[in-house]
Amino acid sequence: GGGCVLTNNGIISISNSTSMGIYNEGTFTNSGDISITNAGNFGFYNSFFGGIFTNEGTVTITNSGDDGIFNDGTLTNSGDISITGAGNHGFESYSDVNNSGTVTITNSTNNEIDNEGTVTNTNGTLEINGSMSGISSLAGTLAPGNSIGQTDNDGNLTLTGTLQIEADNAITYDVLNSTNSGTLDLTAATLHFDFAGIETDYTIGDKFQIITGFAAVTSVGTITNNLGFTIFDNGGGEFEITAGPPYKWDGDAGDGLWTSPTNWTRNVVPTALGDVIINVDETVTVSGTAFAKSITMSNGGDLTVDPNITLTVSTAANPATGNAVNVGGGCVLTNNGIISISNST
Repeated sequence: GGGCVLTNNGIISISNSTSMGIYNEGTFTNSGDISITNAGNFGFYNSFFGGIFTNEGTVTITNSGDDGIFNDGTLTNSGDISITGAGNHGFESYSDVNNSGTVTITNSTNNEIDNEGTVTNTNGTLEINGSMSGISSLAGTLAPGNSIGQTDNDGNLTLTGTLQIEADNAITYDVLNSTNSGTLDLTAATLHFDFAGIETDYTIGDKFQIITGFAAVTSVGTITNNLGFTIFDNGGGEFEITAGPPYKWDGDAGDGLWTSPTNWTRNVVPTALGDVIINVDETVTVSGTAFAKSITMSNGGDLTVDPNITLTVSTAANPATGNAVNVGGGCVLTNNGIISISNST
């Protein structure tokens, strides 16, 4: 009730209530776990009449008859809130929401988020698999889907934080979509790709149409990814892998062999996607089948290809030099096998 103070450091479990799971018009702080299942009406109602809800723990709301959370008070989250299967909106708000934690909403009958108030998401993450309404500007992280999925936005949207895209491959990945041809401003945003698998699961030229339906999309401020690819913004919401991560020789294995993973700074043997850089005064021996996108040698670095061994340099030239193979002053390239070079510009 109004003026009451409730602090939860333990576990609250509520199931099959005929009306609301929790009705709050006092000061409610949760540092524990709250689970609300099959509420007949709202899962959690934070009232206009003094409702202040602060979540520092975990809130899980499943299969509410109406909204998962209806907020008409003040709601602050630095923990985890998960809402699944709401009969109406996952999260409906007419007041202030401050999120620095994680809010995950999926499988609502109507909008996952229906906002008529103010949403502050600084340092927070919204994972939305479905639609959101009433949010025109968003900081923090927006992660469409849960895990791979789509977020539909019904208006113009400016992102100043991170748009996080998961990709299982070049066919299956998250999408941010506009349902009414809005505009999307990514000028101050970071686009981060979280690729599943390893770099050899992808190829140069793989394209990802992660943004759809918007009438206009600005260029993104910064593009990052977990596999070290070079990714180009083709415009219109399409992004393309144009180069793999570079492979730099450090010789840590001590055997001088190209095929030893720990001889490379990334502890991975080069693939056809990446530029190879040998810039130390050591001899590198190719004793087994090897690949590279380009090779640059400098500072006395030497490269020897053993008899009956093939080193394939393909796909494109090193963009910094325009050459597939660069042998700097004082370097020696000795080929006793086969060096195959294709598509060099």
